[in-house]
Formats: sequence, C-alpha cells, structure tokens
Amino acid sequence: MSRFSRPENGEVHLHSAHFIHDFSLIIHSARYLSDEEATRADRFKCEESMRHFRVARLFLRTILSGYLDCTPEKVPISISIHGKPFLAGDDHHLRFNMAHSGDRLLLAVSQSHDVGIDLETIATGRPFKQMARLVFSPREQHELNAVNSAELPPLFSRYWVRREACLKAAGSGFSLPRSTTFDVCGTTHAPHRFSINQNGFQFTVADIDAPDGFCAAIAVTGHHSASLREPVWMTNKLTD
Repeated sequence: MSRFSRPENGEVHLHSAHFIHDFSLIIHSARYLSDEEATRADRFKCEESMRHFRVARLFLRTILSGYLDCTPEKVPISISIHGKPFLAGDDHHLRFNMAHSGDRLLLAVSQSHDVGIDLETIATGRPFKQMARLVFSPREQHELNAVNSAELPPLFSRYWVRREACLKAAGSGFSLPRSTTFDVCGTTHAPHRFSINQNGFQFTVADIDAPDGFCAAIAVTGHHSASLREPVWMTNKLTD
C-alpha cells in the first residue's frame, strides 16, 4: 500500500478512483470493513449500490491507512451526528471528505482544517432555472438567467458542487442557508477560487479538475483557509 506524507498547512491532497465491479475486490474489502460498515453494505437492496459502498470504503480505508501508517482495518473511522465520517481521537488532526458520481470517486484530505468535496455528473434536459429558484441565491439565479442554453447545465453544476462542498465542509447537514445570503458565484477577479463568510463559518472554495462530463469543487473551513494552496493530486493504488 502507498504511504503518504501529511498535507502541509493550507494544502489539500486529492485522490481519485474508478468503481471496479470485480468480485475478487469485493471479497478483498471484507477483510477491512468494520462490522458496522459490513452491516450497512448488506442493507443495500441494489447489488450495484452494495458494490459501490464496499469499494468506496475500501478506497477510503486504504488511502487513510497510508497517512496513519496502519493497516486499513485499523483506521478509526467514526460517523458524526450529521452523518459525516471522521477519524476518532484528537491526535490524528487529519480531515477528509469523499464524493462520488457515476463511476468516479474523489477523496480530499487536509490537515487540521475541515474539508468538503463534491463531484457531480453534468446532466442535461433538467428544469435548471426552476431548480435554482428553490435552492440558489438571487445572485446565482441572475447569473444562470444570463447564459445561453448550452452554458446553463455546466454553470448550474458548478454552483451546485461549490455549495455542496461548503455544506459538507461545515459538517452540519443542511443547517447553512441554501438561498438568499449564501452564494457561490465567486468574484470577477477570482471566479474559480474565493472566500465566503457565512453564519460564523469561513470557507475558501476552489474548483478542481474533473473528467469530461463531470464537475467538482472543494471547500476548506477555518480563519486561515484563505491560504489554501493549489490542490495536490496524489498517485495511489486501490490495492497491492
């Protein structure tokens, strides 16, 4: 398994993977999943969803074990009351968040600062403007109304992943407002990396490279989050 140095201050490591529908890999994951994770996987009625969950948790445990210098089954993953996974124990100081869409999986790892990541497939043919009225700020809606029909799906997806990354970084479910005072348009001078102050939270938001047909963003919390560096893509293997 790969070993990783801890992220430096203001640095976020990004790891990516494809879901692999290989029965031997699913069997391999059984060695590393906790009893709670195995039980949760068995609750899925859809076989594909079960495989996705097992592979995602194997990926998460394998990567985090490279930072903690332990075996994957020893990674102390716990779940917050809002459903966000975290490392139990105050001595780790590693923060992480994972997102998946389609056959892609992304993991963000930070040191000391909470991080959120979101990945979405860019869909077409949806009532984007009507959807925006339900969850986006007036400024975001104005920007969406100003673009042509071809530009609308990727811009809607861009705002969506930025917003979800902030909510996931906050780790407080959907308690942050999803309209009026909370927007993720960015600024004229820095549309792809910008800071937000909202309800006691400070975020730095950054768009990240994603495969064709996908859109992704990260958000980091904390008073020093504005020092966020360019995200670092890491090379890793899911298994030995």
